[in-house]
Amino acid sequence: MICMLLLFPAVGGASERVHGVRAFLSNGDPDQAIRTSEILLSSGDLQEGERFELFSLIADAQVMKSKVRHYNDIEAAVLALNTLKKEFPQKIKSHAWLWQMLWLHWKHGDQELALDEASTLRIDFPQSSEAIKAAMVMSRIYIEQHKWSDARGSLIQYGLHAVAGSHEEKLAKAWMAIVDMAEGRFPQAFKLFQWVDQHDNKILLKEPQLLSSYIKILHMMGHDAIALQKAEIFLNKYYAGEDVAAVRLLRADLWLQEGKVDGVRIEREYDALARMNAEEVLGEKAFMRKLMLENRQKN
Repeated sequence: MICMLLLFPAVGGASERVHGVRAFLSNGDPDQAIRTSEILLSSGDLQEGERFELFSLIADAQVMKSKVRHYNDIEAAVLALNTLKKEFPQKIKSHAWLWQMLWLHWKHGDQELALDEASTLRIDFPQSSEAIKAAMVMSRIYIEQHKWSDARGSLIQYGLHAVAGSHEEKLAKAWMAIVDMAEGRFPQAFKLFQWVDQHDNKILLKEPQLLSSYIKILHMMGHDAIALQKAEIFLNKYYAGEDVAAVRLLRADLWLQEGKVDGVRIEREYDALARMNAEEVLGEKAFMRKLMLENRQKN
């Protein structure tokens, strides 16, 4: 989340009452910050700079609240940002404002709105840091939509602005590996994932899709010991999500292949996956593996 106080810097010589509202927000109390700001604004006894800061603080507080709610409800934050723009069209930084709207819409799942805002950023403010970040968001959305060519194009644009060895370069390579995997370029994807893992594995750890995909391609390329190690790390970190079941199934397969884990435990794992994913292909695979393991143990 981008703090609005960073997007709209404090006006020099702001009053103590504005500082008081800012303190509520800094202490993690957005509701009190909003209530106090609204009371002050309704008084009418404010300078223009104070009004601007208070509207900015309200917007910042609403964005903070939306983040706490995991962006399930962004309506109040969007309204506060739009109000800020309407009240002070000449004071806001348009590229920073657009980036905040883009972030909210993307996290909320409003992909088309986010893509429109990202395109506007890249066209109207091509040299801004927000436009560069927008290229990454666009690539993430295109990946979610399985539009691999568009994703590759956005990642290339993002990567062009990345300094060699920087976090941005590693991030671009990690997501490019996802695109390469989707397009069947497995050796290239493996090479990119390995490079990122060696230079900054925290990037992979922070995104379940990245880490689970790396585990999958490690197995595909015959590095099962490392795949199993990474699977354990993944499952100690993530307990739910669409990637978890796939990693659990692969781990059970590797346990069986390795022969060091008790068959009863592996059978229980297959059984749990089959029951929890009964209506899905993965559940069917787990069920069939369980049956084969039972037959093997009988014989």
